[in-house]
Amino acid sequence: MSAAFSQDERFFRELISGELTQKKVKEKKVYKWAANSPFYEIDLGNTPHPESLVVEKKDGEDWLHVHDEKKARIFSFHFDVNGKDSWIYRITKKRISKNTDILIIYYYEGNTDYRNFKGSVRLYVLTVDNRNLSTISVFKGPIFWDEREMPGGKYTQKKFNVDLIDFNHDGIMEIAVGGKFLYNILTYSLGGKWKVI
Repeated sequence: MSAAFSQDERFFRELISGELTQKKVKEKKVYKWAANSPFYEIDLGNTPHPESLVVEKKDGEDWLHVHDEKKARIFSFHFDVNGKDSWIYRITKKRISKNTDILIIYYYEGNTDYRNFKGSVRLYVLTVDNRNLSTISVFKGPIFWDEREMPGGKYTQKKFNVDLIDFNHDGIMEIAVGGKFLYNILTYSLGGKWKVI
């Protein structure tokens, strides 16, 4: 005996016409609880007063918001969580060229301990070109730090270096993340485009 599945005509009509995907896009997620940090001032744009960053936790999701000089939200980004206790623990501002500023965001993705404990920190890079706030973008980078419990109860940590170096001498610094034997190089081209090599 075989199982049979059916859909009504309305479902197929919505699928073919595109209404089905439009309905999903229009739905706004409702959060049960949210907590956010104070406004942390930082100079990112061509304005007389500094902009602000706000970190927000909503139902276990981690968000970073950028606010303009009048405290109006202009950009939001949602991080990928890998376990419990996730959080942004460090942000550093750097200039990688005469036209581009970046924020290197150190994000603890959380930890899991289903069988063996495991946690990691990933780098994200927020980019602003020409101090124009409409160009803000975020790139998900490589792992910066890793911790885990090995078989037999042994615990290990692995931390990588993060360096800014202009490898190809084009006036734009690359981000080198690595240690003795392994390096990830993040190269930037204008328009918020990063590539890992």
